[in-house]
Amino acid sequence: MKYRGKAAWSYKSEARLLELVRGYRPLWDHQQPDYPKIKKRQMLFSQIARDLGQKFPELQQLTGDQVRTKFKYLKSYFLRLYQKIQKAPSDSAEQLEFKWPFYDAMLFIVDSTGDTSGPTSSYVKPESEQLAKVEVWVTEAAHMLSHRSSPQPSPAGSIVEDDAPDLSNGSVKTFLEHRKRPDGRGLANFRPINIKVGTVTTAEGSATVRLGHTTVMCGIKAEIATPTLRHPDEGFIVPNVELYPCCSPMFKSGPPGEKAIGLSQFLRNVITSGEVLLPSDLCIAANKIAWCLYCDVVCLNYDGNLYDASLIALMAALQNVLLPEVSYDEESEKTTISPAKSLPLKLKRKPVSSTFTMHSDSIQLVDPTAEDEEQGSGEVTVVLLEDGSLCTIHKPGGHSIASDSLDTFIDLARKRVTLVNSAICKALAERKAAS
Repeated sequence: MKYRGKAAWSYKSEARLLELVRGYRPLWDHQQPDYPKIKKRQMLFSQIARDLGQKFPELQQLTGDQVRTKFKYLKSYFLRLYQKIQKAPSDSAEQLEFKWPFYDAMLFIVDSTGDTSGPTSSYVKPESEQLAKVEVWVTEAAHMLSHRSSPQPSPAGSIVEDDAPDLSNGSVKTFLEHRKRPDGRGLANFRPINIKVGTVTTAEGSATVRLGHTTVMCGIKAEIATPTLRHPDEGFIVPNVELYPCCSPMFKSGPPGEKAIGLSQFLRNVITSGEVLLPSDLCIAANKIAWCLYCDVVCLNYDGNLYDASLIALMAALQNVLLPEVSYDEESEKTTISPAKSLPLKLKRKPVSSTFTMHSDSIQLVDPTAEDEEQGSGEVTVVLLEDGSLCTIHKPGGHSIASDSLDTFIDLARKRVTLVNSAICKALAERKAAS
């Protein structure tokens, strides 16, 4: 397939863009409903162009219009995926795994690009009969998209199945009853975790964590402060979570919202109840000076489960902290800092959280996406220590949880503890080897 635009696209670039398609679905869905669609499209594709330019140097000159054109090209890819699904048995795991992601991404492309017709002058006319079917397929998809509340039966010859799921809550529940998730995961499967430490060079410790499409960065700055009179031999650790509109339009600029405040309090409770770091270990000289660690957690991209991502980023950043050696002369009341001698923090415990969302008594999901959280009836976060013992359970409202369901959650969380701590250790080892 050839491209007639100004950007020099390669097959590798197209594959990279395809990988990001579903990651931008929440950005489109959560934009202001009263915005004109043309403005929503400009915002969406301009944001994608900026992100691609930052991530891939060869795409820095990319414009929003060129991204929109490329999205139109991807319809032929989904046609091939659809035909692959058609060849699979109707009850096969492969069909269940691919049907919803295919349909969801296809509707997203049609809705966001506004392209409900066949080829236009902006891209090459399909030459084969197979690619020509895209016209029928997209037109039918656009028809279903505009009649979600009352879907009509597909006309004869349409390549969209009558039983293809729409985006209503009921269809998602039907899909979950097949023990599969909209993103292809099973109900008890966690998303992959990618951890990088030392990503902020101006901080004493930092880490960036990607949990699926949710990306969180934690930076820790250390300052020398005066201990309180009530606790003269203790330092301070102050976690703070920031949720900006750039990570999701559902967050607004201004003072911290309810979710950001709740996340900050959650991290504070885990540090305290889990005894992650003793405040006395941060004391330099009793009644005189102590370390104050400001742990700023910033969400870069939001797709659900900020509790797990934030705690992983915080724990990875704490293990990456190096504090300069500090001495205090009581006679002269002089503080001496030796940057050449850096010491790591002494962490007593390494808690790991696992978040679960409830759809019904029989359907509970681990590691929810933003869509899972929106459609669920409640969620609970189980925090365990490295030995598998319970640290704390956080439940921000919602429906009550049966005791047997909670036991199941704890068992699933125990299986994840070692995996997360091993991923953090691996990231620390890679950072040490690179430095």
